[in-house]
Amino acid sequence: MSKNPSFGLVAKGGNKWNEDLFSKIMDELRIILCTEDSKYIELRNKLSDEGNISAKAITAVISGWVGNIIGVAAAICVPFVILVIASILNVGLSEFCGVGNINPD
Repeated sequence: MSKNPSFGLVAKGGNKWNEDLFSKIMDELRIILCTEDSKYIELRNKLSDEGNISAKAITAVISGWVGNIIGVAAAICVPFVILVIASILNVGLSEFCGVGNINPD
């Protein structure tokens, strides 16, 4: 990835790109996938209730939730969500969850 993949993009409600947006998205994705944090219980329930849900739908739902939490449009989150899903398919969920800090505080 380039040093500033965000060139030309803006955060919802602002005129500037948030330099640490990728980190924020990754932190939220790790919380969703690697913890039982209660702020995503409704999302987890929604995904598990769907049963046979397509990858596009999963990507859209997760991107929408993460975007809402961190204050950006879901469309900005989509490439990062796809990257994470591809990474998990490549290395496995346990390896993905073992990388980095899963507590953003």
